[in-house]
Amino acid sequence: KLNARCPPFPLGTFSGNVLSCAVMALLYEAIDDDDDDAPHFALVARAVGLGFCGSLSTVSTFADEVSERLRPSAATKGECTCAGVLYALASLACTFGVGFLAYALTQRCDELDRFCHTGGADALRWLG
Repeated sequence: KLNARCPPFPLGTFSGNVLSCAVMALLYEAIDDDDDDAPHFALVARAVGLGFCGSLSTVSTFADEVSERLRPSAATKGECTCAGVLYALASLACTFGVGFLAYALTQRCDELDRFCHTGGADALRWLG
């Protein structure tokens, strides 16, 4: 239903792809941290990332929508529009940005959490 609200910019696909990138970043940051997780945590997190996020992000739909917006149509009187290029660039920029921010902020929260739980002892060891 979101795609019908703004046909030149499919909000449904865009939202699904951005959300998928954020969840993948959070999962991979949880895998990459130094915590002693359960033995199978990384396997389960990767499975959720590939399964849930893989089905939520719709690469084939995204490619079709970009291609559709690049083709001349009767609605545009046979002329190509910038909608496909703008949609592709905005999607790539936003998904990269959201994924990077989710990973970086979660990593920073882990650092602050470690600092709080050790009373700053790790930071003091690093300084001295």
